[in-house]
Amino acid sequence: MRASCQVPRWLSGRAGEFSSAVVARRYRRSVASPSEFTVAPIPASDTYPLRAAVLHGGAPPEAAKVAGDDHPGVITFAARDVDGVVVGCAGLFPERCPDLPDHQGQGWRVRRVATAPEWRGRGVGAAVVSAAIAHAADRGPGLVWCNATTSGQRLFARAGFEQLGEPWVDQEFGPNVRMWRTVSIPPGTEGPTS
Repeated sequence: MRASCQVPRWLSGRAGEFSSAVVARRYRRSVASPSEFTVAPIPASDTYPLRAAVLHGGAPPEAAKVAGDDHPGVITFAARDVDGVVVGCAGLFPERCPDLPDHQGQGWRVRRVATAPEWRGRGVGAAVVSAAIAHAADRGPGLVWCNATTSGQRLFARAGFEQLGEPWVDQEFGPNVRMWRTVSIPPGTEGPTS
């Protein structure tokens, strides 16, 4: 059974999923056909093999686990191909941005974004990041931020993120820059229910 999430109208493909066709329309560029991948929430552990291969140089899957992956407020989105193989992922962690401590609303951090090399340039990264942003927006106004590598910076900029501060070198991932954007409840939705 697939989990579902509310999404803004521009992202709604099939119920609770994001398709490559939706990303193609939004970003006006050619991507994989709509039948090639879908995006839905999954357990973070299902993304460990991809994260280990892409982000940790082929290390064993357990090397991809990060503190908080199993926190109840964390949600992980994955793009799966037609065979169900995870080809892209992004985690969304409830965490305030340390550089913007006075920002109003909920803070969300996008972490562990990875796309299988053979799927790059086909809208997979944009789809999983868009799913994370939509999830954050559905929970009310706030801020979404990330530490982006130089190769990931364009992806986040296309999704509306802006650079915050100066670049630095992360010991594990190399050159990084902090990026952020605001989110609000999508028009026509009721927002979070408690």
